[in-house]
Amino acid sequence: MASSSYMQIERLKINKSLINSSLKTENNLLNVPAERLNKFCRQIQRQLERELINVINQIQTLQKQHQKKDITSFELKIQFDKTVKKVSILRTKLDELKNIEEGYLNTINDRIQYLNNINKSVFDTKEIKQDNKKVSFMKDDDESDSENEAELEEDSLFDEDFFHTNYNKVNDVIDKYLNIKFDRILVDFLMREGYLKTAKLLIADSDIKNLVDFDLFEKRKKIIDSLKKKNCKLALKWCAENRTRLKKIKSNLEFNIRIQEFINLIKKNKRNEAIKYSRKFFHSFLKSDNDSNNSSKISSSSSSSFDNVNPYMKKIQRVMACLILPPDTQCSPYKELFDDDQWDMLIKQFLRDCNSVQCFTKNSLLDIYLQNGIPAIKTLQCCKYNKNKDYNSSFFSNNNNNVDEESDEENKDKDADMEDIQDVQKGSKRKKSNKVDEFNEENYNINCPTCQPLFVKLSKDLPCSRHLNSTLVCRISNEIMDEDNPPMVFPNGHIYSYNALKRMADANDNNVVTCPKTNEKCLFSDLRKAYIS
Repeated sequence: MASSSYMQIERLKINKSLINSSLKTENNLLNVPAERLNKFCRQIQRQLERELINVINQIQTLQKQHQKKDITSFELKIQFDKTVKKVSILRTKLDELKNIEEGYLNTINDRIQYLNNINKSVFDTKEIKQDNKKVSFMKDDDESDSENEAELEEDSLFDEDFFHTNYNKVNDVIDKYLNIKFDRILVDFLMREGYLKTAKLLIADSDIKNLVDFDLFEKRKKIIDSLKKKNCKLALKWCAENRTRLKKIKSNLEFNIRIQEFINLIKKNKRNEAIKYSRKFFHSFLKSDNDSNNSSKISSSSSSSFDNVNPYMKKIQRVMACLILPPDTQCSPYKELFDDDQWDMLIKQFLRDCNSVQCFTKNSLLDIYLQNGIPAIKTLQCCKYNKNKDYNSSFFSNNNNNVDEESDEENKDKDADMEDIQDVQKGSKRKKSNKVDEFNEENYNINCPTCQPLFVKLSKDLPCSRHLNSTLVCRISNEIMDEDNPPMVFPNGHIYSYNALKRMADANDNNVVTCPKTNEKCLFSDLRKAYIS
């Protein structure tokens, strides 16, 4: 009984350690609704201050008019009735806003309660702590098991039936938490990738509505869809609502959106409207930037110092030159400004800034957990052929949020890399080029996750695990080569497992085996056995 109880306690410790490390990644579960509540309170405060100031000013104006007898008593009553009506409407609006505020508070409370229940059930169980004290001395030696068991049975604090009941209860809590956590990871990934219908079904099936912020991603999806249609109205509205936070993270998202709208007018051959647009909106960026730097002295003859104070000026000057160029110009850098890829870069910047403003992680939870696990299986031989390459897979679309302009040569390299990936997935062979790191089958293991093209970018900058002993795996059968399945060497030097080659020889006439790499044939008896040292 003592040894089995000790094993259960050790297993419970492992589960506790797993839950403890998992709970440390739950910051966003509270940060996101807390930031939403903070933003909502700031908006309500500004709105309430404006409304109250208007009401107070109106009352003071009526009071002055009444003192000067510029208004009759009847007119004064009418004006006061209008003011009272405005106050009544404001009170009704505040009641509605109070309900919204309570919704945010309830969400935060539900999530705190969810985490508190897990922490209390797993870490604050009094009986389990008592059992830990009683069973901790059991691991000294096997000879004292009977004595320990007797001491435990004599102690009134130890109840075997209650211990097993509580042990199962704690493990049920852990299993439930891990299942919910897994569903949340999948939902987070689906929402970030835009699969909202699938995410909604999973949320309903897992009953985790209060643990995810589906409405935020729903609004985000609408903005992205509008940007894909080259409509910036929703994006600019979002920027206006979050201007304070965007300014804190030093984002130029709103400026880039204005630039893109300006370029879009030129592409539609509406140059006069584009000029009016620039006068209306570009000046505000320069003005705000100048206001923030009033203390610095700028020489009128030094353009370089002016550019340092005004980071937007250089970009505005370049964009204004597009007024005299056709949209199909091949002159760089104006060619890139007219390129439709600028919209994709704008979407990526919006996603990056949106994650920062709303306190989401830069990468999805799925990416984060995969990055934590990949170093355990990654070796120095994994993806050796493409260690310096970068892939734009849709799976990692949220990770590539760099909105800086790229050169044509970099784009060509990426296109070539994508062709390599497609050829690998189709199983076709490409002609070898002069590149040192070009793909070849000897470096590609179909059973290694970090060698898969879709995982290359995710694992590229991660460390490798330290393997003291190498493991030989047959490329034919994917079986480990050891003493029971020794490696066999072909005359050409290629090595495969004994069992795989034996099955091949038995299937062919005259015990002939064929090297899968070179198609070289030989007798099974001509193979040499290799010894692993």
